[in-house]
Amino acid sequence: KQFDPNNMTIFKGNPATCSKDIAGVKNCCRQYDNGWLEGIVVKCEDDELQLAQAKAVGKTVMVGEYCANKVLGVCTTHHQGHCIFPSKLSRIVQVAGKAQLGKNFGEPESPMCEGFHPDDFKKIDFSKIDFSEFYQDIKTKQDVKLANVVNPIMQQKAEGLKAKLRVDAQKTKERADELRIRK
Repeated sequence: KQFDPNNMTIFKGNPATCSKDIAGVKNCCRQYDNGWLEGIVVKCEDDELQLAQAKAVGKTVMVGEYCANKVLGVCTTHHQGHCIFPSKLSRIVQVAGKAQLGKNFGEPESPMCEGFHPDDFKKIDFSKIDFSEFYQDIKTKQDVKLANVVNPIMQQKAEGLKAKLRVDAQKTKERADELRIRK
């Protein structure tokens, strides 16, 4: 998924666009708010919804915005150009790698989302890339996995402790009853 053997590139993305109109009736460039009449009068395209999902999980780079339609010299529809990458790691390496190599993502109308060729890839200094966002995702996933293992164990131990406390409480009550009877 990260490596394209046909072009011998790594961390390739795909260009995508979303649209929004000037009146706010349609805004397919936001992650969850698609305009105040979305679903009633206008609808976002499937590829715009896929872009929104990719944005929500940090797999995109916005290249820029441009006017896609003018009426009487006034821009009525804007489009945003993006690159969607197969993973957050791809996006992180692309952004930092292009910056190190003095490259960019092209123009909003035609985003350049190509992967790195081996010659460029070996020039990237990975020690200068901030992977903290990627590491945080790994940590979060591990925390969830750990919780899924630990929670049942803790639940089982808690149930065992409650049962022991019930037995101890019953023994204490019986002992108190026994002492009352002796008096």
